[in-house]
Amino acid sequence: MTGRSYLGARRPGLCEVRVREGGGSRQLPLRLDLVRHSPTGFEWGYGGSGPAQLALAILADASGDSELALRFYQRFKREVVARLKPSGWELPADFVLGWLEAERRMLAEHGAGLHGGRFDSACPACSEGGDPPMGGAC
Repeated sequence: MTGRSYLGARRPGLCEVRVREGGGSRQLPLRLDLVRHSPTGFEWGYGGSGPAQLALAILADASGDSELALRFYQRFKREVVARLKPSGWELPADFVLGWLEAERRMLAEHGAGLHGGRFDSACPACSEGGDPPMGGAC
């Protein structure tokens, strides 16, 4: 257990995300050095450029691994960030790390060729545990 949490709050004209750990907190860096989706800041509650930047920043911070974050952030955006409450939220780092571990296990089971290495719940082969369609595409 890390004890770290990510907290999102809306203020007039601003979406602020802080990292709480121990007795203090800090602002979550945008990580524009990795990908420049939204230089104006984070967003959540839908699937756009601000949520993509947030997903990337959270995964990079929680895992400490930029390459891992780059590999999984679009899926994390769709599955987690797009579903966060617009008014505000708290996301424990342990949840984030558990999500990452589940994704890595899924990748290991399905192999890197299927859907660019990602499990696709809309794909009948993935959902039913069968073989991927020809060419690895739905």
